[in-house]
Amino acid sequence: IGFMLAALNGLKTLSANIAGAYLNAPCAENIYTVLGPEFGDLEGRTAIVEKALYGLRTSGFSWRSTLANTLRYELGFEHG
Repeated sequence: IGFMLAALNGLKTLSANIAGAYLNAPCAENIYTVLGPEFGDLEGRTAIVEKALYGLRTSGFSWRSTLANTLRYELGFEHG
C-alpha cells in the first residue's frame, strides 16, 4: 500500500521495512503456547496465539488474504 501511495503522489521510494507485516493478519488456526518466565506471574499458563507469526505454515496465506480483503473491500480496488 505504501508503494502504491508513493506512486500515486509522485514520490520516490528508497526502501521499505515489512518485518512486522504478518502481525497485521489474524491467525488462521488454533495455536496454543505455554508462557515463559518473561510473563512474570503468568509463567506456565497456556495462551492462544491470535496473530500470524513468521514460521507458521498459514501465516503467508493469512497475511495475503488480509491484504487482498483490505485492498478490495476497504479501498475499492478490483482484481484485474
